[in-house]
Amino acid sequence: MNSDCEHSWLPSSEEERIDLYVLQRSRKFLEPSHVKMIRESLGFSTKTSAANFLTLNSKAFTKWENGYTEPNTANDLLMRLAVFSEANFNFIKELHTKRFAFDPVDYEMICKATGQEWKYSSINVNPISAAIGFSSSLFQNNKTLYSHSAITGSQQIPQFTGSDSYDEVA
Repeated sequence: MNSDCEHSWLPSSEEERIDLYVLQRSRKFLEPSHVKMIRESLGFSTKTSAANFLTLNSKAFTKWENGYTEPNTANDLLMRLAVFSEANFNFIKELHTKRFAFDPVDYEMICKATGQEWKYSSINVNPISAAIGFSSSLFQNNKTLYSHSAITGSQQIPQFTGSDSYDEVA
């Protein structure tokens, strides 16, 4: 088509759909070696324990690491964010201990938008680490991550089990 021409053979909604499709297909997803690197960097010795910690399907996680399939955009992003910083990793650990209960004061951007005081605003160190009792710590891999259960009435529902453990190393 001539660049001086203003006419398109496609409706604008179709052009937008095609542009979005091309953008999504051009993203560089994690490769199997990256998924393994992330799992090992987080200290998990098994794919199942990493998947449980990240609340992902363990069979899918195994397929990603073995190169049979690739994670979707959301799962790719979750893995990248988990390994991006110790604060992110510790925040996920805290969510497990809270059974994923939502509290707006845990989220800085929500507090800014609503005028609330952020739970970690007065802490000068890693906010998540300080809030859950960790210093800027290194973790040593042991045999069982942690297990806790949500008690719902008289029914006990397992929330997280894994085969790796993190102990604070002085």
